[in-house]
Amino acid sequence: MPHATDLVLNIQFSHYFIAGMVLYLIHAHIGFIVFERLGDQVNHVLLVAATMIAMVAAAAALHRWVERPLAPLLKQVLSGKRQLAPTK
Repeated sequence: MPHATDLVLNIQFSHYFIAGMVLYLIHAHIGFIVFERLGDQVNHVLLVAATMIAMVAAAAALHRWVERPLAPLLKQVLSGKRQLAPTK
């Protein structure tokens, strides 16, 4: 049986792990705002389902169009091979 870290390091599953991290980082803040503003006006079950779908879609979009394009640059900067701005 594979260890959990083997699944995360496997390239086939790594995108799910990274997208899951984005979901973890954004869900609480946006979720609290949605529930505070719409909690009294919308059916609670519908609100939870719609918020979950919206958060997964937002996390997937952020991962696809923000994180993946910036990943090569961030790897170079963090490894010291490239600087973001020239030093004086």
